[in-house]
Amino acid sequence: MPHKRNPIGCEQMSGLARLLRGYLQTALENVPLWHERDISHSSAERVILPDATIGLDYMAHRFTRIVADLVVHEKAMRRNLEASHGLIYSGTVLLELAKKGASREEAYAWVQAAAMQASTAAANSRLF
Repeated sequence: MPHKRNPIGCEQMSGLARLLRGYLQTALENVPLWHERDISHSSAERVILPDATIGLDYMAHRFTRIVADLVVHEKAMRRNLEASHGLIYSGTVLLELAKKGASREEAYAWVQAAAMQASTAAANSRLF
């Protein structure tokens, strides 16, 4: 996408984060064996420990460069958020209603009705 400023760097962060999560799974599977120190897990540790630390170091430096060059257009962000007429918050509202004691079905019906009204307002304003 030519209009994006950091598509490669951000893709790298996303891909490497998946890789590190995979290393975490391997490390967690080794936990029950820590006190036994048999060799069944040492081969995995020899791979994941250096790879994970080198990868994380690279990610920290790369992400620092991405954030340092980040340009935030606050007015455009506010305009985009307001254009949704609150639709982007529907999931959060649903979860909060459920936390406060509403049944999930009841909360869903309330939020869906409000979201349909917001969607109609957004469509009528031609901003969304």
